[in-house]
Amino acid sequence: MPENNKIFCVISHTHWDREWYMPFSQFRLRLVDLIDRMLVIFEENEEYIFHLDAQTIVLEDYLEIRPSKRKILEEYIAQGRLIVGPWYLQNDFYLTSGEATIRNLIEGNRIANEFGKCSKTGYAPDQFGNISQLPQILSGFGIDNFIFGRGYGRFIKDENGNIVREKVPTEFIWEGADGTKLLAIHMKYWYNNAQRFSADIERAKILIDVSEHLFEDFALTPYLLMMNGVDHLEAQDDLLPILEKLNNVIDGGRKVVQTSLDSYVNNVRTYINGNNIEMHTHKGELRDGHDGEILQGTLSSRHYLKVSNVNAQNMLECCLEPLYTFYGLCGAKKAYSHDHFRYIWKELMKNHPHDSICGCSRDEVHAHMEDNFAKLSEMANELKKRIVDDISSHMQINTSNKDDNVISVINVTEAVRKGVIRATVTFLSDENVQGFSLTDQNGSDVKFAVISEEEKVLDVFSPINLPGCLDVKVFEIYIYLDNISPMSAKGLLVKKTNTAPAYVDSKPSATILLDNEYLTVSVSKDGIVDITDKSTSRVIKDAIDIEQSSDVGDSYIYFGLDDEKYGKEFTSYASMGENNEYVQSALIHYDIKTPKNYDFALKKHSDECVTSTLELTLTLEKGSDVLELDYTVDNKASDHRIRILVNTNIKSSISFGDIPFDVVEHGLGMPLNESHSKAKANTSFAAIEGNGSGVCVFTQGAHEYEHLINRDDTLAFTILRATAIICRNYSSDKQSGAQWECPQNQCIRSINGRLGISAFTKKDALPLKSKLFRNKPIAGFAPCNKTKYLGGRVAVQDTRLTELFYLDDPYKNVVIKDSESIYTLDNNNITVTAFKLCEDQSGYIIRICNYSNSTQNAVLCLSDKNLPIGSVNLDESGYTGLAKGSADISLKPKQIATYKIG
Repeated sequence: MPENNKIFCVISHTHWDREWYMPFSQFRLRLVDLIDRMLVIFEENEEYIFHLDAQTIVLEDYLEIRPSKRKILEEYIAQGRLIVGPWYLQNDFYLTSGEATIRNLIEGNRIANEFGKCSKTGYAPDQFGNISQLPQILSGFGIDNFIFGRGYGRFIKDENGNIVREKVPTEFIWEGADGTKLLAIHMKYWYNNAQRFSADIERAKILIDVSEHLFEDFALTPYLLMMNGVDHLEAQDDLLPILEKLNNVIDGGRKVVQTSLDSYVNNVRTYINGNNIEMHTHKGELRDGHDGEILQGTLSSRHYLKVSNVNAQNMLECCLEPLYTFYGLCGAKKAYSHDHFRYIWKELMKNHPHDSICGCSRDEVHAHMEDNFAKLSEMANELKKRIVDDISSHMQINTSNKDDNVISVINVTEAVRKGVIRATVTFLSDENVQGFSLTDQNGSDVKFAVISEEEKVLDVFSPINLPGCLDVKVFEIYIYLDNISPMSAKGLLVKKTNTAPAYVDSKPSATILLDNEYLTVSVSKDGIVDITDKSTSRVIKDAIDIEQSSDVGDSYIYFGLDDEKYGKEFTSYASMGENNEYVQSALIHYDIKTPKNYDFALKKHSDECVTSTLELTLTLEKGSDVLELDYTVDNKASDHRIRILVNTNIKSSISFGDIPFDVVEHGLGMPLNESHSKAKANTSFAAIEGNGSGVCVFTQGAHEYEHLINRDDTLAFTILRATAIICRNYSSDKQSGAQWECPQNQCIRSINGRLGISAFTKKDALPLKSKLFRNKPIAGFAPCNKTKYLGGRVAVQDTRLTELFYLDDPYKNVVIKDSESIYTLDNNNITVTAFKLCEDQSGYIIRICNYSNSTQNAVLCLSDKNLPIGSVNLDESGYTGLAKGSADISLKPKQIATYKIG
């Protein structure tokens, strides 16, 4: 085909933000209108094709209102006229975990195939940057292409030193972090460059002429992508007649066709291969561009949502799924309800669309998200209680005394653990317990100390008896344990004694000093923190600071006024908190006095001032080399930002942080596009390294960090951004209408979060160490008399009917062996990211990732030597058997590997 014979490939579509400048319920009404009218167009135009934004959740949303339309949707999807998938929804790739993106594709593929057909185009039109491991993830689902809108705004300096956009083709090879390559196509002129064709054919011809000119020197093939639609736009009903007329008047061998993205990609690839066209290769993230393209302020907008999301993801990925998988592999095969977990994942993913988790929507949207997180937490905590109770009641314990009890200590990670465990021990009040002892499986005494004891009323809810209550005595205790085996449960026998137990010894201290075998942390009365790393004798002076600055931006973009103030400029004081052999803590309080708000009309701060408070709690536990930092902001001011600064005392021009399935280095300094924000993304940690050692900061929802230019040994983590509008008009004094206002984004509220600070020498082990920071061993408690707390209340009709009923234990023959690892993985440079039931429920999945830049070898060893191990793709297809019980594995740099057990 001659190159001047341009084929204008018209993709009729809608970009469907489920919620944004309207809440979900209002947008769904518009979605129903859109699909209703689309179905009319389909009926009248047998060749019409329409894309539902590569999503499948829109089918569910529509069918909840129009359930009778499922069959007709299935027909059109099977015919390839209505295009859906491969995504469940358009999530943000940086603010959701790598596992969440994989589950998104699993669910999207499942639903699309159930409806008849799933698109194989990797389409992500509006994500605020694209992670470096997306090529590998897409490839794992049989997708070899990527069409996207943001992240390819590359800048260079011209011969005069001016910053200009680099002229790069719209088609290129995208090479992921692990080396996976796919065909990438940048929608340089956005996903509305043919938003609607005019019925005036001369006007429509102008659109074709202009588009051809715009693609000159950019498109490598004659196939030009014409996106007929935009956010929430309905299908153009008169499109096909217009295109027919248009083809009669355009010249030069040109042709305009409505087509699908799958066909467009195939044509582009065929042309490139057939003409031996050399293509530029881009390696790594697609996250270049100015503020308005990448919208970096969304990394920290509504910080409280990010914290809730990390907690929810971590509960699913690192707690619930591993616990139920562990129990299943111990013999309780039906305990893992795939339906429950699919439901929870889908509900969680409903908070993941880019305009939702990014915190850049209306207040109603984010209020509903908070409620959804709360409901998910309630369900997840109940599932956690159930499985921990079950594991505890099935522990292998050497006792025949029904009055004894057991504490289970469960390690849900792949690493050997040690440290302080906080556990609860409960006795019936009429047992008159004076004290108790703890012994391990070998009969050796286990040291513990009581934190508190309290007489309580325990509510008992039974599925087959009336609700009841029991008078109980509850002890909260600290235990210190060494060598807790990976992915195992350790049982401690609890026996009643007549001797009062030891209580925590709170030591008075004239100074504020935290000290264990790894770190010494001294805190001055005004909150200056020095940290000594005992392994290297290195002292980190003034390690923790805070920064307050104005923020006159919006939900999308931070815009400061160069008026930063630091901790020493505010009133602060510190005090000693807990102080015993298990846990030591210090409290630092800041009064942050600032103007109440910024007057945008007068372009000045208000004269009225208010005081926000920031409370930092530093905690150092026995056996831990991580200084934990819990923070609480009680915000009273508007139009400002608060960050926690960690001074590493390591001068470096490089910092690095993790993003899903990767660790990325960042140079110090401003990007060429001179954006207002120099922030970088992190999933769970950021660090600075120098002279063979470094300092890492673990995060739990603080996804925005900056390596400060003026303090190149310091990392800054945003914990509050207060703005009141989704999108501000920076080029005019005239602001957007009320629909874009979001006053609750000023975050006049309390916000909590958690960081951890640790020195390190082994960089490659940081992803696992970050996982350990988020997932301490879990303590459970159960009586050896399994019905002790299950009765409830008897019927009240007649005293002769006083009987309690109990459900049979379906797993009464399951015995969980003490400290036996269900699996081991002998390389701390490899991190387990999933341990779950297979999607077809035929076995279990263990997914691992090598975040490092070198090949990593390991042995995956199962406790059951008869269980087969095989490798599968990310979509769990393509099984290749490896071995039984134990398999030698080798992971290339940055490789994600998935194995099926059973």
